[in-house]
Amino acid sequence: MRNYTPEQVATIRAAIIKGHAAMQRQGKFEPLVFARAFIEHGGVQIPGEPENEKARREVARQLLQSLETGECVSEEATLVREVNRARTEAQWAAAAVSDKLVGFRIT
Repeated sequence: MRNYTPEQVATIRAAIIKGHAAMQRQGKFEPLVFARAFIEHGGVQIPGEPENEKARREVARQLLQSLETGECVSEEATLVREVNRARTEAQWAAAAVSDKLVGFRIT
């Protein structure tokens, strides 16, 4: 992940795992479920700015709002990346438990 510190990358990866676990536990493979757990575990990070708590909170707020309304509330790169992450992670998690899918290839 470009411009993130190694610590930020580790935090993001750990939060992704928590997001997957929340979806599994709730039986809901939805971006909003993923995002709530991801945010709760510090997954929203500002590239190269691990101490920028104000910006992290704002991106988290906008992420939830975007997922609730179905439309990205801003074109800011960090928000767009997190909206895409939540949607993709939910799709992948749903696919992983589907009886209709035996595998998928990421290209």
